[in-house]
Amino acid sequence: MFSPFQHVRFDRGRMIRVPDEEQEHTSQIHNLRMEKKALRNQLDSLVSDNTNLRRAHDRLSRQIAELQKQLESSDRDRITVTRKNRELSARITSKNQAYQDLCIDYNMLDDESRSLRRSRQQPNGQPRRY
Repeated sequence: MFSPFQHVRFDRGRMIRVPDEEQEHTSQIHNLRMEKKALRNQLDSLVSDNTNLRRAHDRLSRQIAELQKQLESSDRDRITVTRKNRELSARITSKNQAYQDLCIDYNMLDDESRSLRRSRQQPNGQPRRY
């Protein structure tokens, strides 16, 4: 008689008890299939993760390249600004020197003008009349 816990199969309408060895073999096959399915799911997940990581790597590589271009541009701009600052500083120094020279000339002319005015005045401080 069959135990309700024994494995059976039907062959041409007849119920046949599955031998224990075959049961164990079938169970192992089932377990291996489940393990294979789990490994396939893990592999699919790893492939997906790898794809996402490659995309992220590509995106970061493009961002790094863009930042390097900006840095190079910034360096060029900094060099240009430094050069222009030197040029402006030289122009300012030149203009300051020209202003100081004009001030000296003005003061000399002012002194000459005063001495000429004094030479035209009488000893009492009144202008001379000619």
